[in-house]
This record gives sequence, structure tokens and C-alpha cells, in this order.
Amino acid sequence: MTLVYIDSDVIVASELKEEQCFSESKRFMEYVLKSRIPDTTFFTSVFTFLELASAMIRRTRNKDKAYSLVYQIRSSWKDSIKPYPPLPPKKLTSFSRLVDTLIETSIKFRTPSGDTIHAQTAAQYEIDYFITWNKDHFLGMEREIKNLKILNPTEALAEFKLKENALKRYATKPELMHPKLRLAEIERRIERLEGLAEITSDGKPILTVPVDSISAKEAVALMLMAVHPTPLSDEDLSNLLSLSWKTMKPEAVRTRASELRRDGRLIAEKGAYRLSGAGVQWVMTEVVSRFKNNKPNKLGKTPIVP
Repeated sequence: MTLVYIDSDVIVASELKEEQCFSESKRFMEYVLKSRIPDTTFFTSVFTFLELASAMIRRTRNKDKAYSLVYQIRSSWKDSIKPYPPLPPKKLTSFSRLVDTLIETSIKFRTPSGDTIHAQTAAQYEIDYFITWNKDHFLGMEREIKNLKILNPTEALAEFKLKENALKRYATKPELMHPKLRLAEIERRIERLEGLAEITSDGKPILTVPVDSISAKEAVALMLMAVHPTPLSDEDLSNLLSLSWKTMKPEAVRTRASELRRDGRLIAEKGAYRLSGAGVQWVMTEVVSRFKNNKPNKLGKTPIVP
């Protein structure tokens, strides 16, 4: 699951035309509300509604417009963006407790007071992305939280679209196949990887193995196996692995690919990677075999290395 936190400055800017970053913010928010990125949750702080109402009333001096905007956003967000409290309900035992935790968060991340609520809300969860126009206010979070990416809306929009394009470009699309071929292709891939990877109903490869049960090098090899013999670039592998396993930057993918190549398990051609025959054999006989049980599968078949 990929968790994306949206700072209130992005949301406010997307609703007020006089804001400096109105167009970029509007494009990003429209994408969020319309996109259907698998296994991705967008959320923000419940206090974002307060900031919206405050910004609207100060700029328009019209309480009806302020109320209307808050109501409209609450309705349109219902299925796309979740408002979360800065502390889980069971920990929100008193006002003093909330203030104490905010003080701790401010000291830990060195955030300005107004941004500390957002930092604390996001820090309650293992987030992957923090989207804000004030990136420099949250550098402490980036240092403290492993694999966190802090992006502005323009950068985030480009990265999310790349991920979508990678899935569309490289994943088999079963919905375009004849029903019999579609079933055969899905069964072949699932059987081949013994439950470590799946093809979703809309044709996207995902890893289903627990994060801590395989190494990054094995994860790269498994994803290449899931789309074999289609080659993938480091960017494509980064996007696909980040969607279903854990965040891996392209440079990390390149390092693991170099290791696989030195072992003779990977072929690199024109900036893209695919498994060699030895790589396929290694994935099936060593990586996959660790997860096999000793019983025949439900079809009574023995997996065949392609």
C-alpha cells in the first residue's frame, strides 16, 4: 500500500485563483480526485478544513462562500482523500496530551508551528510521499522517516503519471485477450511464481510476498520474472516495485541490477533489464522454492520453468 499525504497549502492553492501556484495545484488535485492508482491512499489532516475555511473567509469576506467550499470539498473527497486526526482516537485522551505530542513532533522534525500538525498527522503512518509547496519546512521528516519522498505537486504529478504509464506499458492486459487466453496467461504467471506475484484484474504485475522475507535483489528479479521476457528500465522497476512491495529508487534498482548482472542472472540492453536463462533458473529453484510447501498445488501440476 502506498500512502500519500497532501499538505493543506496544496489544497488551499487549488481552490483560490489568486494563489501563486493555483494552476499547478489544481492540476494535481484534479488528478488525485480522478485517478485510480491501485493500492494508493491519499490523505490529509482534519485541520485542513479549518485552514481552507480561514483562507476563504479572509480572501472573500463572504461566509456563504466559505461554508460552500468546505461542504463541496468534503463531498468531493469522500472516496478519494481521507481526513485523519493528528493522533489516533485512542491516544487523543486530552488537550494537554495533544499539545505535548505536537511539541515533541516540532522538536523532532524542527517544523514551524503551523506545519507541525501536518508533520504529526503524516508521521503516524508509514507514508511514502508528502506533497507540499513548502518542502524546506519538512526536511527534518525526510531525514527521520526512511524512504519518505517529499515532492511538490508538479513533481508528484510527473512521478505518479510515470508509474501509471509503466503499468500500462509493461503489464499484460488480460482484458484485451480472448477469455481462454486471458485465463491461461493469469494462471501461468501465478503458478510460475507460486503466489509470490500476481497479475491484477486490470493486468498489472504486483508482488505479494512480505517485504521482510526477500532481499531487494530478489524483489527486482521477481518483478522481472513476472513480466518475462519483457525488459524493464530502472525507472519502470522502481515504479512497479514501489507500488506493491516497497519504495525503491532507480539508483537502488541499478545497484541491485549490477549485482544480478555480475552473477550472470540479468541481461542489460539499451538501458533496460531482463532475466537471463540462468536468472530464470535461479528465481525458480532458489527464490521461489523457499516459499513452496511440499504438497502438490491444487491443480496437481508441477511448475514448469519457461
